[in-house]
Amino acid sequence: MITSRHWPIVNGGGEVVAPSCKLRFSGRLSDLPMARHTADVTCRRCLASDRYKEVVREQEERDAVRKQAREERAVLLLIERHREEFDEILTNEAVLDVLEG
Repeated sequence: MITSRHWPIVNGGGEVVAPSCKLRFSGRLSDLPMARHTADVTCRRCLASDRYKEVVREQEERDAVRKQAREERAVLLLIERHREEFDEILTNEAVLDVLEG
């Protein structure tokens, strides 16, 4: 359990106050390996904790919002690119009509 990477509980000042598994560690808290990213957590009790699950859920929600915004920007960019091509084709057709007629 000590060699596992734990998910930290952080206070308002940004200091780690405990691991999410609430492991009673007899040494210094700074000696416990803490994970910086959710994917790095290896402690089974931390993985099962409500705090960790809440962080993962919030992260997934933010990722979904970012993905949706990215897709919307891509669609708008594609529409704009095709609009320019369409306008160019119409201009070329108008020039051909003038030259032929």
